[in-house]
Amino acid sequence: MTPLDCARTITSYLKNACQEYDEYTTVRENGQEVKEPIQVYTGFLPKCATAAAKRKQCPAVVVRPENVTDGQEESLVSIVIYVTVYDDDMNYSGDTLYHLMEFIRMRLLSENPVGNVLIAPGMKATITDEQAFPQWLGFIELDAYIQQPKKYRPELIIGR
Repeated sequence: MTPLDCARTITSYLKNACQEYDEYTTVRENGQEVKEPIQVYTGFLPKCATAAAKRKQCPAVVVRPENVTDGQEESLVSIVIYVTVYDDDMNYSGDTLYHLMEFIRMRLLSENPVGNVLIAPGMKATITDEQAFPQWLGFIELDAYIQQPKKYRPELIIGR
């Protein structure tokens, strides 16, 4: 399993979990409550040219492999899960982000291993103080075990 395969497995799991649990965000937009389905991507959000198009991407979850650490006994891929929501409620809009991040955290920990991805202990969730209201951003960092590269003899594979 490559780091990207690991991220794709987590993405697939989160997409299914959002559907299974009927997870969506309810946001206030121009004084009205709107239900928005959660979009889950691997790697990066699709590129957008306008602010309106960027707003339509929310709520979104992006699962990205950030780096790989090969140790003596094991290999770990660091995965960062970015979570963004759009909510213009002046008092409680940050709650939408907290809820979605907690949903993701609880689903991943309660189902560990997720498919064939074993999540290492030490998941970390962060929401920074600086936010670009009405868009909110947080991230979850975790490590997952991946297969460690092994030395092989090419002549055994090629047959020479």
